[in-house]
This record gives sequence, C-alpha cells and structure tokens, in this order.
Amino acid sequence: MRMMPSRLSAGGQPTMAKGKPSSQVRSIAVPLDGMDLMQDLNLKDPTACPLLDNWEIEEDRISCRDGYRLTNHVASTPIERLIPYFAAVKKLLAASGGVIYDALTNTSLKTGFTGNDWHWTMASSLATASQLAMVNGKDGYWTYDGTTFTHQTLTTGTGLSPFDPNHLAIVCNYQQRLWFADTDNLSLWYLPILNLTGQLAELPLQMIFKRSGKVAAVATWSTDAGADIANRLVVFTTNGECAVYSGVDPTDATDFRLMGVWVFPAPMSKHSTVQIGANLHVLTADGLTSMTALIRGVPATLDEKERVISSAVKKLTIPYRLNSGWSVNLDQTRSNTICNCPLGYTNGYSQFVRHEPRGVWSTFSALPSRCFMWLDAIFYFGDDSGNVWQMQDQNDNGQPIEVDILTAWSLYGTPSLKDFKMAQVKFLTNGEVHPYLEVKTDYDTSLPENQPDISTSIPGSDWDTSDWDTSDWAAGVTSFNLWAGSSAEGAVGAVRMRVAVKDCTFSVSSFNVVFEPGSIL
Repeated sequence: MRMMPSRLSAGGQPTMAKGKPSSQVRSIAVPLDGMDLMQDLNLKDPTACPLLDNWEIEEDRISCRDGYRLTNHVASTPIERLIPYFAAVKKLLAASGGVIYDALTNTSLKTGFTGNDWHWTMASSLATASQLAMVNGKDGYWTYDGTTFTHQTLTTGTGLSPFDPNHLAIVCNYQQRLWFADTDNLSLWYLPILNLTGQLAELPLQMIFKRSGKVAAVATWSTDAGADIANRLVVFTTNGECAVYSGVDPTDATDFRLMGVWVFPAPMSKHSTVQIGANLHVLTADGLTSMTALIRGVPATLDEKERVISSAVKKLTIPYRLNSGWSVNLDQTRSNTICNCPLGYTNGYSQFVRHEPRGVWSTFSALPSRCFMWLDAIFYFGDDSGNVWQMQDQNDNGQPIEVDILTAWSLYGTPSLKDFKMAQVKFLTNGEVHPYLEVKTDYDTSLPENQPDISTSIPGSDWDTSDWDTSDWAAGVTSFNLWAGSSAEGAVGAVRMRVAVKDCTFSVSSFNVVFEPGSIL
C-alpha cells in the first residue's frame, strides 16, 4: 500500500509546517562603492547607495567625517581665498576685505587691495629663493617671500594685444616659466624662463578657439607617457573649449606645439582644476571631469566614476553658477578631493567628496566653507563671516555632526509585497550613540519622522595625567548591534539611518532587515 506524504492531509491539500517562522532576514553591506545617483531608482548595485552624507568611506566600513574647530576670527568680511606659503616656515594667508592676513597668527600683513580672489603659485628665479606669485584681476602682480609683499612691474613688447597688468587674474608655473591670463584678452602672457619679473611675451589664442570668450582657467597636466612623464599646459575658455600644449620654449615652433582643441564645458571658476594622480580633473557644470575621458571622447566627457554624481551637481551649477565659492581642493591628509559648491546664501555650501584612490563618492554638509586649503597636514577652510576653521575635532564647533544614509533599494530576493518588521545596524563607537533607524519602502526618500538623539562621549581619564587606580579608564572602541522596529510595507525597501555624533567616533559595518513576504499583487 502506498503511503501518503506526511505533509499532505487526507484530502491531499498541503499543510503549513507547525512552528516554522515566516519572517526572513537579509543582510545589507555598507556602501563601500559610495554614492551613485544613477541608481536612485535602480536595483543594480547593492554596494552603492543614493544618499551618503557626512561619511568617510574606508576599506571595510563607513565612518563619520571629522568635525571642525575655530583657528581664528580673522576679519569682519568673508574669507574669499586661503593661500598657502610653502617654505621652511610655512604660512597660511587669508584674503578678506582688501587685506591679506596671516590666518594662523591672526595678524594683518598687507592692506590696500581692491580684490580678494587671488590666484597663486610658488615659483623661483636664479637670483631668489622660492616665492609666492599672486594675481587677483584688479591689483596687478605681487610676490611674497615670507616677509615682504612686492608689487612687480611687468612690461610688454610692441604690436601685442592691449594689456593692463592690473587685470592679470590667473598665474601658472609651467616648465619653470610663469604664465598669466588676464580678464581682457583671449591670450596667455609669459615671462622668460626662471624669471619672476620682466617683459611679457604673448601667446595669442584668438585663432585657436573658434568660440571666442576669455580664459577661464589654466593648469598643468602631468601624465604618464609610457617611458617618461610628460608635462602639458591646459587652457580652458569661458565658452567651453580646451587647448592642450606641450613643450618648453613657446618661441620654438619645433618644441612648443598645440596637441589639440576640444569642446569642453567651461570650468566653474579659475579654482576648479586639480591634479589627481596622473590625471587632471576640472569641475564643470556636468561634474568633475577628467582630461583622459575628454580626449578619449567618452560620452558627455564623464567616465563612470564621475557620472554617478552628475545629476546632483547639475542641480547646483544651473542656479548658482555665478556665486562665489566654486573650487576643487585636495585634502592630502584624508586622501579626499573636495568639490565645493555654493548654495546661494551666507555660509551655505555643500561638498561632493571623492575618496581616493578608489574614486568613490559621498557628500559633506553643514560646513560653512567658502574656500579650502591644505597646509602641513591640516585642512582649513574660510567662511563668509571672516572665520578660518580647521577640520580636526569630533564635533562641528561644539555642535553634533549629523550623518545620514539611505542604503540601496532592494527587492530582497522576491518581487512580492513585504511587511518589514525590524532593521538592525552593526556599528563601532567609543561613545554613547543613539541612531535613528527605519525601513523606507517603494522609493520613499522623505526624512525620518523622528530626529536622532545626540550621541556623546563616555567620560574617562587621560593617560599619564590622571591619578592611577582611582580615575576611570577612557572608553575604547566597542562593537554594538542595534535593532529597531518597523511597520513599513512595500515591494522594495532600503534602510534609512540618521545619527547626531558628538565627541566620539562612529563607524558602520553592516545592516540587516527582517520582513514577512506576502503576495505578488
């Protein structure tokens, strides 16, 4: 006699196994591939995410960014430019209200300027040690040797374009020669090799650039040319063209030559170029664009790593293009490339942050950063209120750092409707951290209903200064697993977490979600 399977009733109908749980658990990796706005409504890459604010991306975790503290209140007007002086005794200069200050000692160095948007380079001649060469488009050409500012006299030969040395706005050190661009002409001006002053010669560009315009930015581009390192001079115009030159002597046609001209979105400012490794990058209305991608003819001039933030950058470049504050800066201490973007109000700025060497992205917010500069392992920024800050502390000038993340949207293995029950975050901290955690569904990107409590440090004693055997030990980094209830329903889900971090470290290694699957319809 054939036996009926035990899971079937006498009527042949399947029965549910008693005590078998219906809930399922899915693990979610932290987005080590950074922010990718191309998958905002896409399910393609679980290691990227659509929102990652105020996070540093490390090899195996994401961590809260550093905070900032006051270096000096320098002036009552905006800090428009921070200028480093690289010498045996390094200095950080701050330009504000027609005055150049020493930002670290809070002393006035030189007054009487009519402009503050200085462009600079370090250079030297055969007769002098390395000096700071500076122009701002209004006050002519100045040098600084660490003690004295000198207004340098420049002349030009006959038969050249009309030239006003006060209008020099860009200076670049290329092949041991200073090159300048002004606000009046579509030309470059250059000095004799290894000279800081003297008679300028002209490199006219009117017949090179078909769209006319003015010089928007000038940069050097050091590339790997196979057996050697090649150095190029790159010129960008306000009407979206780019020319690349090679060679040393612009008077020798066999040596100095034009490599090509490309149509290229204009830089957002003369401070919007940066060398990252063997590639020159420029911040345009499309995002951070590499010269390699441009010359290869990559569609829209953006390669894959830059394209992931393009839509977010465009939302800022269109309405705020004429605002001050656009720049690209290297934080060499943290290996970050910072794209600074104005938001149209006092001390309102946001940053797109590319984490090197992998080139993955996050954003920073709540930094009142009109301009940035790295000097001697410290990353500084100046604000619209005349302050100079340095990024070092675990709070934002005494206030908590608010981190925010929305993980990648996922079907969690089934397209059916799901009832999300719980979410878990695994994190490490040396303080008392109170994350607010919830599951969002069906592409809902609204803020969580509740705000996170402020996370704080755990009191402890400093080593070698407190009384032995009586003082409390300082807290070490500890791993925690936090579960939070959820009542969300939807076909796709993502974890949203916000944390207010103050005076402690905070890193996240993974998430988990618990849900009950339902019907397809």
